[in-house]
Amino acid sequence: MPSEITEEIVKEIILVEGNNESQEHKWRSMKQENEELKKRLRVMKEELEDKDSELEQREGLINALLVKERYANDEILEAQKLLISQMRDLTDDRTTIRVKRMGHLDVEPFVKASKRRLTGNDTEVYAEWEENLRDPHWQPFKRVETGNIVKEVVDEEDEKLKNLREEWGEEVMNAVKTALEEVNEFNPSGRHVVPTLWNSEQGRVATLREVIAHMTHEIKTLKRKKNLKHRK
Repeated sequence: MPSEITEEIVKEIILVEGNNESQEHKWRSMKQENEELKKRLRVMKEELEDKDSELEQREGLINALLVKERYANDEILEAQKLLISQMRDLTDDRTTIRVKRMGHLDVEPFVKASKRRLTGNDTEVYAEWEENLRDPHWQPFKRVETGNIVKEVVDEEDEKLKNLREEWGEEVMNAVKTALEEVNEFNPSGRHVVPTLWNSEQGRVATLREVIAHMTHEIKTLKRKKNLKHRK
């Protein structure tokens, strides 16, 4: 009997020891995995910190560039204002580089139409349409999609424009349409005439380089004429 008890106890001890070894092995394995996870987390944290630092540097660079761009834009606007003030009285419609009043309604088509109609009231009609152009509540525009680009254009089916065409003809309607297009592009909120540096030859806004080159040429021409006059 005692020997049987002893054998049973030994078996239990061996079983317990085996279980302990198994548990210890599992514990070591879990501890090793835990250390590896900690290492990975440290690496990830360092990488994130590096990325945060890089993002901060990029944000700083972008902000600096935006500030420079604002200053540059302000300087360009000031230069444009100065050139417009200098060129306003020195150029006319025949000059290649000139000051164009964007949104200004051309009076000539009204004069011609009035002569054809023998009415003589072109001044009244012209004044009426100048007032219409400045009215922010009148919005004769529609959106047209071309590919992925959505553009706002004059709606020629607008009731006022249709009546104008029927009564005063295509040329007068086109003059109003052109003024509408210009004011919608250059000053849609204010709806008033905006003086702009203009390249008449190419039908677009003139660059500062073109304006300066034009003014330099004009100055040289004037100097040459002045020198010739003195020689005589």
